Amino acid sequence: MPRFTRNFIDKVIDNADTIGIVSRYTKLTKKGSRYFGLCPFPDHNEKTPSFTVASDKPLFYCFGCGKKGSILDFIMQINSMSFTEAVEYLAKEENLTPEYENDGGRSRSYSSKNTLYEINRQSANFYYSCLLKNKGALSYLYNRGIGESAIKTFGLGYSPSDNSLYKFLLQKGFKKEDIIASSLARSNERGVYDYFRDRIMCPIQDVTGHVVGFGGRVMRKGQEPKYLNSPETPVFIKNSTLYNLNRAKSFTSAQPLIMVEGYMDVIALFDRGVKNVCATLGTALGENHAKLIKRFTNDVILCYDGDAAGRNAALSKSSILENNGLNVKVLVLPDEHDPDSYIREYGKEKWDEAVKTAVYTTDFRIGQLLRAYDVNDVNQKSEFLTKAAEAVTEVKDEVKWDYYTRILAEASGADVETVRSRIYDTARRAKTEAERYQDRTVRAGKEEKAENAAPPADKKVLELLGFIMADRDNYEQFVSMGGTAELFESEALDLYRAIEDLYKENTFDISKKLIYNDKVTQTAAAADAYADSFDAGELGERIKTLTKTRLNSHLQTIKGRLDRLNGNDTEEEAELLTEYARIKKMLLGLSTEV
Repeated sequence: MPRFTRNFIDKVIDNADTIGIVSRYTKLTKKGSRYFGLCPFPDHNEKTPSFTVASDKPLFYCFGCGKKGSILDFIMQINSMSFTEAVEYLAKEENLTPEYENDGGRSRSYSSKNTLYEINRQSANFYYSCLLKNKGALSYLYNRGIGESAIKTFGLGYSPSDNSLYKFLLQKGFKKEDIIASSLARSNERGVYDYFRDRIMCPIQDVTGHVVGFGGRVMRKGQEPKYLNSPETPVFIKNSTLYNLNRAKSFTSAQPLIMVEGYMDVIALFDRGVKNVCATLGTALGENHAKLIKRFTNDVILCYDGDAAGRNAALSKSSILENNGLNVKVLVLPDEHDPDSYIREYGKEKWDEAVKTAVYTTDFRIGQLLRAYDVNDVNQKSEFLTKAAEAVTEVKDEVKWDYYTRILAEASGADVETVRSRIYDTARRAKTEAERYQDRTVRAGKEEKAENAAPPADKKVLELLGFIMADRDNYEQFVSMGGTAELFESEALDLYRAIEDLYKENTFDISKKLIYNDKVTQTAAAADAYADSFDAGELGERIKTLTKTRLNSHLQTIKGRLDRLNGNDTEEEAELLTEYARIKKMLLGLSTEV
């Protein structure tokens, strides 16, 4: 992948409207030189604003959850983007042309990405124009209740059987190898041919609105496969794409995201007023999908076909979403219906009523177990309670266990205390097994991890670093009063050295130069957030305090080395004792200073 030049990244950062960008995700209020608001990240639901952005620096910090970094880090985290994608995103907003390091021609990979976007866009237009000319394809859609409005909204199309897309793209000036790289055409010994033939075409867009691929559906029985999706390409990654999420994301602030199985389900629902709906793309729902969803909502309703296969699909997908921190409900339709047929037959009003019947995953699992076991049979009742207890204990909130205890007792006819005992016994066994597993997997590397772990910089250190970052005069005052790199350790030391180097280079605004080392940037964001609480009059005392802390830490290290020697190396022991005495003398001097 080509690398952006540092000058270009600086340009992107310099031009980025940090306050404006962050304000799209949370309301900011100015207090002094900073802006504050509720943390915009989905996994931090707070009521009192603890998220802050500097007015003059591209940095953010949340005092509540600890998330921090540059405006690029913010874009990466809030939108689940890579560093390169975040730079591209900001560059596009600011109408900046990417600039790359000399990479021996590898920069073609980026231009190829843009070429693929354009091939897909032109192909979507081509398929759409073909649909308008094909009475059979239009009749198929009309008979399914899909009219002109839905056709235009989703850019539906038709793929002819005569390889005309390939010819069209050549006429538009695209190269053969790029068309094949888009997966819209393939080649064999006979030549190049269109990948999609005689199908209704559904353009697939990513969350930014780019057409990244297509889904093709047959119109007649006997054609196989029924659904055919574009193969993956550099712009189409199936486990990170959800159909219609680019539209649905705008409707999830006040209502949950509804997930269905197919394109036609989405189109039928959306066209009839259900806007908060999306679908997977013929691939298993995975963690990347869950992370993508969390960027826009914490609440999901799974709605699949009403048959056994649909219920099982909902059950399997719910656990993936829940394990990634999403609140999941399941909507069960009557056996003979899928979402498409249900809303076409009953309309939006009945659909909305059905959505209100959606139940949380645990309730859904209990309902499934009640269908599978006869609770009037004593053996099956016991098995039912065992399985149901396992489902309940997956809920981490023990307050809810009482609720499910009563539900299970009523459903099974068992005594409330018997059910409660079964649930808590199940939880204890699960906890014991988990602890055993943890002991086995953690014990071996525990000491090594403890030695290598980098302690986070504490508030006093961050305040001082923020003071030094804020102005070159502050840095020079720090040095003149005896401050050195020896006062810091770990990531705080990395940041101080970066600051020191930038001041030596006469850099004007160093905060915009701290994005190349992720560890430094993260610490810089935290330091900047704490800078306002530092009193410059305390500089001398703060240097003295940190000096004592570092010297005492050094003493402990020497003691540890002496203990390990245990008299086996008298020469090293003598050196350590000399160093120990020197540090003790320094500490005594600090203690007696007036």
